[in-house]
Amino acid sequence: MNEYAHVLHLSSIGLVVGLTSVGVGIGGGLTGQAVVKNLYRQPGASSDLYKASFISLALVETAGIFSIVMAFVL
Repeated sequence: MNEYAHVLHLSSIGLVVGLTSVGVGIGGGLTGQAVVKNLYRQPGASSDLYKASFISLALVETAGIFSIVMAFVL
């Protein structure tokens, strides 16, 4: 019984990290798409858009880093 619990534990950690990575990839892609679309519409606001995009990408990537840290803890 202990072997099965260990296998389920490791597979659940892998599943959580994998799904979080997919979410981070989608979130980063949507952020990049929005920045490129808005740069096309308003080229003069590029510095403000770059600042906002870096902040939002940092927030999106935090979820991925948090999931990896939690996988190491568990």
